[in-house]
Amino acid sequence: MRILSRYPICSKISPVPNFSNPCLFSPSFIKSNTPLFIPRRLYHGFNTLGFIRGLQEVGIQKKNAEIFTKTISKIYADSHKKMSGYLVTKEQQDRVMYQQKVDFAHLRSELQSIERQEMAALHAQAGQLFSDIERLRTSFRDQLNNSTAEARLQLSIERLNHYDEASLQELKLRELSAEIDTEMSNFRTQLATYKTQTLQWLLGIVTGSGALLLAYARLII
Repeated sequence: MRILSRYPICSKISPVPNFSNPCLFSPSFIKSNTPLFIPRRLYHGFNTLGFIRGLQEVGIQKKNAEIFTKTISKIYADSHKKMSGYLVTKEQQDRVMYQQKVDFAHLRSELQSIERQEMAALHAQAGQLFSDIERLRTSFRDQLNNSTAEARLQLSIERLNHYDEASLQELKLRELSAEIDTEMSNFRTQLATYKTQTLQWLLGIVTGSGALLLAYARLII
């Protein structure tokens, strides 16, 4: 793209660079001594001659019209200069946009790096937490198994103790039953002996009484 210069001294055709090319604003292309803001040429958009003629047509003298025109032109130039301070060129805008893109890319890279670090730390903490949970689970399982084994052992011991006590009680009952049987047998033997002696004693009494009765009968007869 080519444009014609507005000024007579630059009336020849001059090329316009493509400021949208990001390579123009790369750090290797931009020199360190390149000023950030390029000075602008003063733009005169106020028709002073026409304004003076207009004032003369309404009856104002040429000297006063020139004074008014000079004052208004100065005010207009100052206003235009002040407003120009808030404006930027396309080149400056492209530079700022490129710098913003670079800053944004750098910020995004830093955020991604921070996010990766935080995710790595989070994964490490999660792994440590899972390891602690698994260790606690194993410890609880071992404690439960030990408690169950101890309870079963205690129950087995109590059962053995009860079995031993029952066996001892049964043995004592058997011994007591044997003693009772022995005492009953002895009592029966003694009772039979007493019965025999009583019968012998009664038989002796009866025999003696009969002999006495026979002797008494003989004496009487």
